[in-house]
Parts: sequence; structure tokens; C-alpha cells
Amino acid sequence: MNKELLVALLPRKSALKRLKSEGWYHIPVENAPERWAPEVMAFFQGKVFGDEDAYKIRYFGEVERIDMVPRKELFQTTKRNQYKAERLYYRIQLKDLQMRYQPIVSPRPRRLLFVPTTLEKFEKAEQINDLFDGSPLEDRLWSALKYINVLAERQWKIIVQDKNYYLDFAIFCKNGKLAVETDGYTY
Repeated sequence: MNKELLVALLPRKSALKRLKSEGWYHIPVENAPERWAPEVMAFFQGKVFGDEDAYKIRYFGEVERIDMVPRKELFQTTKRNQYKAERLYYRIQLKDLQMRYQPIVSPRPRRLLFVPTTLEKFEKAEQINDLFDGSPLEDRLWSALKYINVLAERQWKIIVQDKNYYLDFAIFCKNGKLAVETDGYTY
């Protein structure tokens, strides 16, 4: 059986420190991805981690349990954040945090909040784009683009008139960019 894996953003160094020392990660219930609940979690380090560690996935672990708790059980409540005290969060407890021998890298800087995928894709991945779990057509096109060494980005975010859209593929050329959509509402 192929396990469900969720890649989640480590927004601050303190989140990684907590993950290492206490073995848990948190996600606001209202922000949890549609594919829920993960059996394994991996963690994407954002730009706050500096040149050496930013835009990489190094850490992962099997989920031991998931509890739904108010924020006040996770963090100290101060006057400034008192309004969030009752907000519900998933506290994801990991069995054992592990470090990947070879990190999964992002060829271009990007901010990824969540990437639902599978353990099989995670184990084979060399870069972030290998993780996306799109349609079979998207996966086939991604394999073909990699085979011919076309540098593309999957699920690339663009903003048009203050709305977020995600391209199936963005290809960055010398004289511009190419957007590729492989499928519409069905594939």
C-alpha cells in the first residue's frame, strides 16, 4: 500500500526546533489540505532558513497520531494573540523525525504551503517537481520534460487580477515564459 504523505512548510526556524525537540507540527484546521489525513509528513524549509537550507526538504517522519486542539494548548496566549486562543489546530505527532540523506530541492525559489503526495513519489524524488501528484497526463508530461532536460516548474503560482492560479507547468525560456495546461476539468 502506498502511504499518503503531506509536505508542509516550515515557516520559521522555531517550527523546526519544536519538531526536533518535541516531535510535533501544527496546522490550523481551516487551512488543512483536502487530502487528509497524512500517514507521513515531510517539511519544506522556506527562505528564512538561508542560502544553505532554504527551498529544500530534509526532514520527514511517520505520523503517530493527530489531535484537534485549541491554539492555547499549543502556544502561550498573550494579549496580542488572545483572539486566536480558541482557534482549532491539528497537532500532528510524529513517531520519529528522520533526515533524508539527499534533500529534495526546489530549482527555483518558491513558497509551498502544502503538497499532498505519496510516500513512493517522496522516496524517488530529486526535486520538488517530482512530488506533485497530478493527473496521469501531467505525470507523463513531467517525465518527458525531465527526459529531454526542459527546466519546468509544476503547479507554478501566478497572480492575475489579484487572484491566485496554479499552472500545470511553467517553462522559463530565454525570451519569456510558457504556460502549459495539460487538462481541464477532466483528464
